Amino acid sequence: MSDPRSNGTPEAPTRKRSRTAVRLLLFVSLAANLAVAGMVAGALLKHPPKDGPPRPDRFGDVFSYALTHDDRREIGREMMREIRANRPERDALKAEFQRILTALRADPYDSTSLETGLSNQMNEAIRRQEIGQRLLLQRITQMSPAERAAFADRLEEGLNRPPRERGSKKDRAGEAEKRP
Repeated sequence: MSDPRSNGTPEAPTRKRSRTAVRLLLFVSLAANLAVAGMVAGALLKHPPKDGPPRPDRFGDVFSYALTHDDRREIGREMMREIRANRPERDALKAEFQRILTALRADPYDSTSLETGLSNQMNEAIRRQEIGQRLLLQRITQMSPAERAAFADRLEEGLNRPPRERGSKKDRAGEAEKRP
């Protein structure tokens, strides 16, 4: 009997596994991009918590808290438009994840390749953060002196408040009533 691979064509199961791997890779790539976009947009779109400002060590949340609801919504929408318009091509994302997977499976381990792949992902996250910062600065520039003063007051409130104590919502309900 002859070997089915002797004519140089791969067997059908190998092709199927390859397609499955590509689909899995695309899914992981999409999930990672959505996670990053969700974190950035979530910080801008999130409504202020009912029991006071966010922790001051979470800068994006503090600035988001200081914006009005309408400003937060508009900045978030514009940010998502820009991110969608300038996102990397699907093939580039797929290739980046393939490099990461190859680096992880390499024997001997190639830390430089993994570091490069992770750095590229970090650069994409930084690009998105820069979009948010630019849009925030544009909005602040458009504010009247009174709006800027109110924004500064809310920002200061968020920065000066100690981190929330963990506890039930019921325990924190009294704090929400004290907030102007």
